[in-house]
Formats: sequence, structure tokens, C-alpha cells
Amino acid sequence: MLRLAALEPANEQVPYAFEKGIMAQIRGLRIEDPLSEWASAFWKACIPCVGLAAVTFVLVLSSSPEVPNAGHEQVQAPLVLEDLILAALYDEGGPL
Repeated sequence: MLRLAALEPANEQVPYAFEKGIMAQIRGLRIEDPLSEWASAFWKACIPCVGLAAVTFVLVLSSSPEVPNAGHEQVQAPLVLEDLILAALYDEGGPL
């Protein structure tokens, strides 16, 4: 079979616009770039994250209860929490 193939003359003709078809296929190939794929994914996730942060911000501001402190004054809850956290750092009036 190989001998028969070797005896047959080679066809030197190229199909019409062959190089244009090859170039079109090369241009259509997608080059893998993981960095741009990650950047695109992060930008797509940015909008829902900002929306969630805005909703959380509004909920925290609207539901912040007034908590009484030792002087019977009304103080915002985050300030009382900050005092409790800082109180753990101080022992007998001085820092740890």
C-alpha cells in the first residue's frame, strides 16, 4: 500500500483562500489568561458585595438600640461594647 502511495504523483495545488481560512481559525483561538479571568470574576462579584454592604449598613444603623450605662445616660450600643473591650485591657487602672 505504501508503494502504491509513493507511485502516485503529489498534488501541489492549494485550495482557494486556504491561507485566509487558516488565519481566521488562528484569530478565533482563545488565549488562556488566568489573570484576566480572575479580574473579570472579581468585578462581576463587586456589585453584589457593595449592595450587601449597603443593606447591612442600613440595618445596623436602624436597629442600634439605646443601652443605659452606669451614669443612667443613654449611650449607643457600639460605645458600650468598645468600653467593655477596652476594660479587658486595663487591670486595676493601668494597662496590661
